[in-house]
Amino acid sequence: MVHFRCPRCFILRLLVVLLLILTTSLVMAAGVGNRSPAERSTYVDADTGVTVTRLTSSPAQDDKIYQTHPNWTADGAYLIFHSDRTGASEIFALEEATGEIVQITDRDSGAIVVARHRNALYLLRGDTVWNVDLQALLSDSKKGAIKRSEQYRRKLGELPAGCQVSGTFTEDADGRELYFGLVDAAGRYSIRKLDLATGTFSQVIDVDFRVGHCQAHPTRTGLISYCQESGGDTAQRMWITHSDGTGNRPFYVETYGEWVTHEVWWTDERMLFTIWPKNEQMRSKPYGIASVSLTDFSHKIHSQFPYWHVCGTTDGRFAVGDTFEGELFLIDAQTGERQLLTKGHRPEGAKSHQHQSLSPDGKRVLFVSSRFGNWDLMTVDLPATLSALSPHAAK
Repeated sequence: MVHFRCPRCFILRLLVVLLLILTTSLVMAAGVGNRSPAERSTYVDADTGVTVTRLTSSPAQDDKIYQTHPNWTADGAYLIFHSDRTGASEIFALEEATGEIVQITDRDSGAIVVARHRNALYLLRGDTVWNVDLQALLSDSKKGAIKRSEQYRRKLGELPAGCQVSGTFTEDADGRELYFGLVDAAGRYSIRKLDLATGTFSQVIDVDFRVGHCQAHPTRTGLISYCQESGGDTAQRMWITHSDGTGNRPFYVETYGEWVTHEVWWTDERMLFTIWPKNEQMRSKPYGIASVSLTDFSHKIHSQFPYWHVCGTTDGRFAVGDTFEGELFLIDAQTGERQLLTKGHRPEGAKSHQHQSLSPDGKRVLFVSSRFGNWDLMTVDLPATLSALSPHAAK
């Protein structure tokens, strides 16, 4: 029997009460709107002298949104990312000003797209497309006045019967439509669009191959790039179409068996991609970081080196390429000169991909790193010129 007057019993009872309070607090804190302390720190890359910012350091797998899509909220105040730090794959927002991390979904995340013109998230859960009001959710979270998760959501529409997403979906430049790569129950592929005002789907084009990397042009309304997805090399990867189905054609036309991959919009009229030198024969031909023009479909090789992924500044001055070895290079797009920004982000056996993207202001590179054993999000600042880097950063 526990007696309140017994000092030992009193201490035991107090500990039980404190444990119950702590457990209740943790349960209440879990879920949508939960805020976690900042994990941000920095270190200096010993090979380049460049300061690298480590945004996340949990033992979980923290992964960024693919480089073809926005990674930040429309106002640039929050970075949106994936993580399994709760034991399930969820969506989180990292506040730029404080580094604090806010949980956005609770065991119901699916494919997402961050809206371009307002602080909102398009979320696909099952067959349903939702709009998540990030502005209200993040504001309430900061005030400690979070509501039930469904109060921040609005249903936009249902996928066509029997269809599933193939690859990705994407927001049009004017924010009025979403484009989806889809596959139906019979294995037929198409691109369709969802009118956000009416909630109705309509046809863009039918495609006789697996659709992947569907990405709307960020500034030109009604223009969609997509690819033939195989998980490897294809005879003709890059395609482009208008949202009314006209003008569907190969974008960069492959001619000599190139391994073309990881295309991403760059300037208003050019798209970046990489050509991977898959064998010694390919190394005797043009490869590396390239771009193709929307005007005349001509292409240019910007830097011949075995890059893996690529992104670039919207003014067309720089590209940023990575390698299988975990290096990250800054490339002068006009001269082809490159300098190493940082390295060591894919140790032997690492499964992470760097998938680098530029911040909305074009001044930082965001990427995934396995340098410290788990998947972390990191950034490095871009110098104004290549020569602004430490001399020993060149390679």
